[in-house]
Amino acid sequence: SELKQKLQMELYNWNVSKVETTEVSVSNGDVTRELMRSKQCNKRFIIMHEDNDYYRNMLTGNYRSQVKPKAISGMIMSLEAKYPNLSIVGIEKELAGSYIHKILYYHLREKFKLK
Repeated sequence: SELKQKLQMELYNWNVSKVETTEVSVSNGDVTRELMRSKQCNKRFIIMHEDNDYYRNMLTGNYRSQVKPKAISGMIMSLEAKYPNLSIVGIEKELAGSYIHKILYYHLREKFKLK
């Protein structure tokens, strides 16, 4: 179909340099600044955490930080409540590429449906 061809062309022409991977510390305010900016621009902000037991590890304190599990989970849930454009996804490292592809594909598909 014509829609499928447009999607394939958009995915093929996607400029990978626009996809940015950044490691930042929550304490330095970079994440909050980027979240505010993305919210103002009405852009989606996805944090992919390569850990398939992400939620369980967060609740049980199975991580390197000395911050208590209740504080970590409260901070993360508060961020998601404050910034509805934010998604935090725990995912296996091997599946991250597939997840990124599907996100781009379906967002572009919806974009073309609206035109």
